[in-house]
Amino acid sequence: MKLLTLLSLLVAVSFSNCSENAEASCKTKATVRDLTGLDGCGYVFELEDGSRLVPVLSATHTEGKDKDALSGFEFKEGKVVLIDYKLTASVTTCMSGATVEITCISTLDAKTKN
Repeated sequence: MKLLTLLSLLVAVSFSNCSENAEASCKTKATVRDLTGLDGCGYVFELEDGSRLVPVLSATHTEGKDKDALSGFEFKEGKVVLIDYKLTASVTTCMSGATVEITCISTLDAKTKN
């Protein structure tokens, strides 16, 4: 009976890890834009349709409960990336796009920009 319970738990954990990895895959192509010249703005992500996303830290990150996806990311004007994000209700002084929490980010190398 204990073996069956342990095996069931192992299977459940395995499947939960798969769904987390699937959710963390970066799918949306974006270009880093430096808007520090605009009042209250910094770097934003510009999507292929021209819309912009203003990244903010997640509430759980600011409480020290998780690591932010942007930790260690080097912002540079024109850098092309793949991201995933969640819309947030956060308010910023930068009015250049929707505020989002970046959940996944990866840099595209020069060979795969198209």
